[in-house]
Amino acid sequence: TAAALRAAPLEEDRVAALELLARAAVEPDLPGLDPLDAALASTWRSTLAEDRRRVLLLQARDAPPDAHLAVALAALFDGLVGELDPTWPAQALPHAVEAARAVPGSHAAHAARAWLRVRTGDAARGQRELEALCLAAPTSPLARFLLAEALAAQGQTAGAREALARCRDRLPRYDERVRASPYLR
Repeated sequence: TAAALRAAPLEEDRVAALELLARAAVEPDLPGLDPLDAALASTWRSTLAEDRRRVLLLQARDAPPDAHLAVALAALFDGLVGELDPTWPAQALPHAVEAARAVPGSHAAHAARAWLRVRTGDAARGQRELEALCLAAPTSPLARFLLAEALAAQGQTAGAREALARCRDRLPRYDERVRASPYLR
């Protein structure tokens, strides 16, 4: 697992890095959410092309949990860099739900599922799930950032500001992610 986290940023193909990290994230010694975020944030500078999304979706049909998690993480990281295609989160949500069901200990699966709920219009449910994730991973800056988005999506600006304050200095590419968020701008 540690080797996957170290090797992922070296991958030229983001999808290959994503798949490598998704496999690592469903192993018994699950990596934390933040090492996974650090590895993907270093290479995920733009959204995936539509044809790459289709390949991920096809690979995830009747596939093991890591393929579902790869779809969910691709949508999450596309969103963190400013994905504007409204169909992508809706396509990825069932995969995030399946990944979280199949690997209940994966913070990455739970983060992606909750964030995708926010992006598909179920911000209250996403917020509850992110609050639970923040309790399970209290030092995770990514969990706090995603919670800030959920709170802001519901007009809870004070709570969103507090969550952002708790992750500002530790979240990779913080300023870019705030600018990319439709809720935090």
